[in-house]
Parts: sequence; structure tokens; C-alpha cells
Amino acid sequence: MSILVIAGEMSSDHYGAELVKAIKKKSPNTRIAAIGGAKLQGVADDFLMETAYSHAVGITENWGKKDKKKQLLDTIHKFGKGRFVRKAIIIDYPHMNLAIAETLQALNISISTLITPNFWIWNDKRGGRKLASYSNEIVTIFESERKFYEGLGATNCHYFGHPLTLDLTPKYPKLPSKHEQKVIIFNPGTRETEIKRLFPQMCKIAKRLSTDQSIKCWVVCPNTRLRPIVEDLMKNHDDIIAVWDSETPWESRAHFVVNFAGTATLRTALLGIPQVIMGALSPISYLIVTYLLRFKFPFIGLPNIIMGSEVVPEYRQNDICPKKIANKILSIISSEDDYKAAQSQLKTLSDTLPANPDLYDQAATVFLR
Repeated sequence: MSILVIAGEMSSDHYGAELVKAIKKKSPNTRIAAIGGAKLQGVADDFLMETAYSHAVGITENWGKKDKKKQLLDTIHKFGKGRFVRKAIIIDYPHMNLAIAETLQALNISISTLITPNFWIWNDKRGGRKLASYSNEIVTIFESERKFYEGLGATNCHYFGHPLTLDLTPKYPKLPSKHEQKVIIFNPGTRETEIKRLFPQMCKIAKRLSTDQSIKCWVVCPNTRLRPIVEDLMKNHDDIIAVWDSETPWESRAHFVVNFAGTATLRTALLGIPQVIMGALSPISYLIVTYLLRFKFPFIGLPNIIMGSEVVPEYRQNDICPKKIANKILSIISSEDDYKAAQSQLKTLSDTLPANPDLYDQAATVFLR
């Protein structure tokens, strides 16, 4: 028996690898084929292609990925046609999940979903119904995500908790005194398009912050393949330095984070580190999403989406103003009361996501049915 695991993001590559370990523990004879990134490659019996590092966010941003899409669907079709694949598990693959599902259905391969696309955030009931119709099992990582699909009539939804709660130990750093060093981390994203769009603005923020001699600005880039792009954009910006060659994890040194709108926002929040969130689509993508598709999303950061209120300051599209954002950061890190208030908000968020050490085992049980 074979199971095909398909992951479209760096975070889903990690979650997928942990799920595969749990599946192998319960069913050692199950053969796992995978499409994703380095972590899935390390645990799968057959690794078919890399997809976790080349995905884009936004509608127009994915138009240039047609060759990659064709390669992906051709790979799935060729493998599924030549092997006995009992089931496929699609993990968080926005913009591609429906096309992947159609390819698998044509091969009569049963489909399960771990972590759905953002249909639940956008209240996209049409997309949600399509996903529910082809998924024999749906395992969500947010309670509101599960409720969304159950509200559409899905009876096969499960919620066991969020994987990040298993990986992190809250830090809740103490704000240094006025003249002690404060480290601000800039995380521009894991995709080329968002890095090119956000990091130049982050450099301008860093320039403003660095006028305070007690502030040190560092940049991180989780996607190692995109670090040359970050380095190129950093030219002529001596006020921000790269820390990916450091042996010390940046999270243990950070007092504040400037984050792109992704999973990293939730990770930072669960660590108890105050942050601001930045997010921007191309102007055309933004117009399509807001005016043609009429998707409404009051928040772009996961902490705010989960809480239903702005517990973390966020800036999107034309609201991204380096001066405004720098001033906001300074107001938080210059006041111990404001800093502790920001951390208190994060503690409230953390309390809504209790850790479940059996999360992957429970998901594996569902997917092995």
C-alpha cells in the first residue's frame, strides 16, 4: 500500500514530515511517496519533486508558475498511473489544491486534506464546498477552520490542535533598559515575490530605527534558496545585517519582530515576542481578490484572524509606510508598560491553542482508515 503526501509550503513540508513519521510508526509497511521539500524528502520512501520552496502568494504572482504547475500535475499523473496508490494527502497547497484533486480523481485515488487553504479565512464557501466534496477526511489546525467546514455540511472534519504548539517553548523576553541593546528581527518571507515586495520597505524601517544606537536590526530568511535575493536587496543598507550564519537561534535574541503575513506571525506570537505584520499582494491581485472575487478579510495576520481583533499591529498594501511602522515599533519598545501589554495580548492568544502531544498520532489514525 502506498500513500502520496503532497505539500506546497515550507511549513506544510515540516508538518508533512512529522505526519509521515507517525504513519510509519503505526503502519511500518505503508510506503510513502512525497512531493514537497527537504524534510519530506528525508522521511519518504520515494521523493518525486520539490514544491515547498517555489510557491507564490497571490493570483497574478502564480501566473508565471505555469510550467511548474504542469510539471507537478504530470508527476502526480505518471506516478499514480504506474503505482498502486491507495490515498493522497494534500497539505496546505493554495492555488493548486483543486487542480491536484482533479488529477487524483481521474486516477481514482482517494483524497484526504491536512490543513485547508484559506477558504475559511475568506469565507469562500464555494471553494470550501469543492474541497469538502473531494476530501474523504479533513484534518484542520484551527477550531474556526473546522467549524467553517462543518457549517458547509461536512461530517468528516477533525481538529486535534495546532502543530506549532508542539515545537515551541514561549520566551516572553524582557524589555532591555533604555541604553541596553534591543534586537529587532526582520522576516520578509519565504517566497521570492513577497521578499521583493516587502524587504525594500523593511530596509527603510531599519534605517529609521537604527538612528537609535541601542537598536540592532537583523534579517532572517528561512528559505535558504532565496538568501542571495535578500543579500542583493541589502546592498547599500549597512543598518541591517544577515544572521543566518549565526550559531545562536535568532529567536533567543529577539526583542521584536517585523514579520511577513504568514505562519511566522503565529510562531512569533506563541513565543511571546511582540511584532508587527506586513503583507502586500501585487496591485492587480489585490483588485481581483477584493473587488472581483469580493473576498473580505479584516485581518491578514494569523494571531488577529484567530482572535477576531487586532492583537498585533498589521499593515497591508498602501498602508505600508516605513515612517508609520517605525514609529509604532519605537512606541512599543520604548515603554515597558506598552511592551508588557503587547505580550499580555499574545498570552491570551496562546491560551486559545492548547498543546496536544498526540496530534500527529491522531491525524495518522484518521488517514490510515
